[in-house]
Amino acid sequence: MIAMALIDNMIALNARLTAIPIRFGVPQYQPLLIRHITLGATATEPTIADTLIEPQPMIKNVSPNQVAYKFGDGALELREDDYMVTGIPRTYSREFLRDDVEWYAIAPTIVDGVVQYDEAGHPVGAERCKCIYVDDGKLLTWELVLRKLKDGFDTSDTAGLF
Repeated sequence: MIAMALIDNMIALNARLTAIPIRFGVPQYQPLLIRHITLGATATEPTIADTLIEPQPMIKNVSPNQVAYKFGDGALELREDDYMVTGIPRTYSREFLRDDVEWYAIAPTIVDGVVQYDEAGHPVGAERCKCIYVDDGKLLTWELVLRKLKDGFDTSDTAGLF
């Protein structure tokens, strides 16, 4: 129990330290919105829940030397337009990051702390993506690989794989 309390304290400290470069405006730290869609056993309409990840994770394009790198069980290959997302605190569960997720939105427009949406219900100014890989190699944070959606749909052969 003491070890878990120590790890929880380290996660909280890491989140507070991440706020420093965000306040200084480091451009790689961007808002990340996750849209979950669930349908309860008795519900007739799906429930949509959007969550902004706090603190903002670091989001950057895959570096050129990582393109074509195979990971996971070897079935997934990085592309030049994929995103590496690092620094998502372990306070978010693995299931939260991957289950019932419709899409991830990178850098949505936020005005006075409120995400702005268009008529279709999509965040304004955001790049919508699907998660193709969740890495749990770090003790305090998660790392994700996100792939851009083309015209709002993922038509690749690796859609929805982890």
